[in-house]
Amino acid sequence: MSGLKLFAPEWCDRSKEAVNAGEAMYMGIKDPDSFTNKMAFTCSDVDLACHLDWEMAKVVQWIPPLFNEGDLWLIITADSRSGYGYQPERPRTQIFPCRVNGGVIHVAAP
Repeated sequence: MSGLKLFAPEWCDRSKEAVNAGEAMYMGIKDPDSFTNKMAFTCSDVDLACHLDWEMAKVVQWIPPLFNEGDLWLIITADSRSGYGYQPERPRTQIFPCRVNGGVIHVAAP
């Protein structure tokens, strides 16, 4: 998504479309019918964030922060320059590191 500002509305819309179109993402969830959660992406180096609302393993909202922190199932924090390099037009093997509650995970793009 070259040229789009991180977490801007168009970036969020295009990311939502790409994630929902990714068969691998859906198939990677153990029980898609029960995967209904709210989560956040935040940045460790700048004041940027966005929230996702999942229903049955599909993103129904990818928006500016809206939910109370207590309602979030997962908060992923990464450096804005490297952690959120996900670009839907790139191959699905793209991987970026994130921090989740102090541990490091690697998320593969669908």
